[in-house]
Amino acid sequence: GADSDELINYELGMKGRWLDGRLAANLALFNIDWNDIQVQANRVSDQVQFATNIGGAYSRGVEFELMAMPALGWTFMLNAALNRARVDTLTPGEAAISGAVSGARLAGPDFSGSMTVKYDFDWIRDSVASASLAVAYVGSFPGSFPNVPGQPGVVSPTFDYTDSYTVVNGSLAAAFEHYTFGLYVENLFDDRSVTYVHPEAFLDGRYGVLRPRTVGVRVGYKF
Repeated sequence: GADSDELINYELGMKGRWLDGRLAANLALFNIDWNDIQVQANRVSDQVQFATNIGGAYSRGVEFELMAMPALGWTFMLNAALNRARVDTLTPGEAAISGAVSGARLAGPDFSGSMTVKYDFDWIRDSVASASLAVAYVGSFPGSFPNVPGQPGVVSPTFDYTDSYTVVNGSLAAAFEHYTFGLYVENLFDDRSVTYVHPEAFLDGRYGVLRPRTVGVRVGYKF
């Protein structure tokens, strides 16, 4: 079996609020050092699978959030993340049994971000209503290491990337003294991008996709 892995995270961040709270921003720089990565491996001599630890990887990047309320009732929110995550420590033996290669990307997007616009307003019977529209982007990333575990240098036939995709969600809600009623739509444009790739070839549903357009109603009660 695999031993425990080790992760050390270095982070430097700043937070600020201005204009009586109508403008706020957060910024973070991070460097994650990950060692003794737990993986499912194959022996080179046969097809016996086992769990073990290999080398190490890093994840370095920046994240930021921005919130602005330029006028009464209006709120704009923007966030994004840049992340470079790669294998940086690997012996030839570890590469042979795991399918990893030096410099291989980890399973996460290099860039992701979202923007949300929200408007709050008075509505019927002294309720407070809100309407929002959110747009989120996620970049593509690999679903596994590139080579076949146990077969050094052989590119895996199941190696693939997810899609880069943009999804749009919207909602309209009204809050009364005790009740909240809302309408929502998720994946407004019915995007069917691939969001997950399973490394096993025998699975019928090897690719996971975005949930189809979903329209619904939410009702809440506050005690």
